[in-house]
Amino acid sequence: MRKRGILFDLDGTLINTYNNFDYSLIFKELNQTQKDLLLDILKKRIHSFAEMEKKVRLECTNKQEGEDLIQKIHAYLCMHYKEAELKKDALKFLHHVKEKGYTLCLCTNNASDIAQYILEIKHMENLFSYVITSQQVERSKPDPQIYEEALKAIQLSKHECIVFEDSKDGIQAAHSAGLEVIGVCSEETSSLKMCIQDYSDSRLYKEFI
Repeated sequence: MRKRGILFDLDGTLINTYNNFDYSLIFKELNQTQKDLLLDILKKRIHSFAEMEKKVRLECTNKQEGEDLIQKIHAYLCMHYKEAELKKDALKFLHHVKEKGYTLCLCTNNASDIAQYILEIKHMENLFSYVITSQQVERSKPDPQIYEEALKAIQLSKHECIVFEDSKDGIQAAHSAGLEVIGVCSEETSSLKMCIQDYSDSRLYKEFI
């Protein structure tokens, strides 16, 4: 069956989020209570921005300190994303599949306003029919809910769609939703049927015609 919808992860899939990512820049702005809480969050491998927000608000006894920490993380992320580069030819490929009539949906564990900020500064804001973030679902990846909601939004079946993902959590979420996955190369995508290093891979333009 020819695919009609393409669901994209964001961080590590379309944008090189993890290059030069330096949390020490955030720590310089925090008091000791906030530093301890952020360290605890990082150690526990929080899956999404929404989970991070919930944990901060739950565990920070001083409400204002908690909100201040969330805002400082948010500000750092926006600064970081401004400098981060898209994967090679990502924008070219997005325009290609959009022009070919595919419905595009962004499915990210990031925050809604940060995702929108990235789309705007990287000139992708008009390419996606739908954007679904961790703040719009109850359970983040690796739970399949975000992809299940995407299928409802674009009104296509799992057999009509394909996912681009780079992480173990994202791949697990997509597979649990019954979706086929193309890996954007990392150590966690090597077992997939098709992996790409970036969007200059000529196979993509044969696959999505």
